Amino acid sequence: MRIEILPFNELYLSYFHYNGVENIYANDGEAVGVAKELARRGDAWMAVLDDIPIVIGGIFPIKEFTGQAWLFFQKEARAYKKAIFRALQTHIEAIARNRGYRVIEIACLKESFEANNLAEHLGFTPGKEFILYHKAIGE
Repeated sequence: MRIEILPFNELYLSYFHYNGVENIYANDGEAVGVAKELARRGDAWMAVLDDIPIVIGGIFPIKEFTGQAWLFFQKEARAYKKAIFRALQTHIEAIARNRGYRVIEIACLKESFEANNLAEHLGFTPGKEFILYHKAIGE
């Protein structure tokens, strides 16, 4: 079994079943839809194990010299944390250099220890906290 980092490919999405640690999406379809939209905005990749994507991620521009990183992890990815970590660290830095980003931001749920731990291990440092407000329209 070997982890490969491949360019984002929608053909693999039918094999991606999101059961990630944050699990903020109602179903696989919702998570895949968000991943497709984020991938369309910038650079995206997949960590693939035996032709099954276990991590989908990318970076898209949010302002001059700044990119926003995003990652969807399946729980199965936990068994390959070190290999995925090394691959992501190299990949994120290569995209940042290629695109001229001076800053990469990543957002995690505050209560998600695993997501925050990964961000810190990838070299991200916590920034200012903010509160995200929601308002449903038309419900």
